[in-house]
Amino acid sequence: MMTFSIFINCLLIAVFVWLYVRRRQPKPCSAVKSRILLVGMDKDTEVDLKACLQKEYDLVFVKNAQQAISTIDNIQIDLVISEFLMQEMSGDEFCHAIREKTGASTIPVVFLSSLSHSADIVYGLEAGARDYITKPYDTTILKARIGIVLNEKRDDGSHPEGVQTVKDSRDLEFIQKLDKVIRGQLSNSYLQINDICKEMGMSRTAMFTRVKSVTGHSPNDYLRIYRLNESKRLLEAKLWTIAEVAVKVGYNDPKYFSTSFKKQFGVSPSKIIK
Repeated sequence: MMTFSIFINCLLIAVFVWLYVRRRQPKPCSAVKSRILLVGMDKDTEVDLKACLQKEYDLVFVKNAQQAISTIDNIQIDLVISEFLMQEMSGDEFCHAIREKTGASTIPVVFLSSLSHSADIVYGLEAGARDYITKPYDTTILKARIGIVLNEKRDDGSHPEGVQTVKDSRDLEFIQKLDKVIRGQLSNSYLQINDICKEMGMSRTAMFTRVKSVTGHSPNDYLRIYRLNESKRLLEAKLWTIAEVAVKVGYNDPKYFSTSFKKQFGVSPSKIIK
């Protein structure tokens, strides 16, 4: 009888200890959802997107581009999905406004629009959008394309492919200014580092030292990598020929462009557009 009583007491103590330990264990954290900012959506589209996306993503809806820019200033945004045609600001102006903001230039923009003419799509992509989705859309395809853009953003590490991560805020501001100068003359095949130095207000020596320390590349290499990264984005849109993309990013010779592209990415441009 005494043995049984001791057994029961030990069992109760074990149960109490187990409950105490379990209560003190931290609860598993749920995965942090990517936050998507949706701009200028009509009511029907807003309802549809909530039903389609809110289980997987943290959705923030705003009425116009100005509210979107204010929101980006105040909270972390992982992706912007915007109507292309807005009253106070066109889609390309909105895209450029985001690209020029310190700390926001790496946020990918996707246009979701009823404007489905090829000229509109080309215009949106040339403005810097990562993708352009036309209405009406298939929700399965929409979710897949959003997932692809977000995965590309994570893989990019918010810096150009082939360039080391930039973390210091002053270095990031410098690179964003440099990217803006390059982007403004991207199709200019005669663009030289001296031209960029003049735009940046720096000597050639100072430019070399700063770019090398921030990116790990010389200014000439950085310019080449920037051109090729942009060409890859355009090729993936599958709207232009290889020769057309080459000209858009400053290569007059398609053959030389293809050789440079394959050397950079390990695959030929023709494989990208298939």
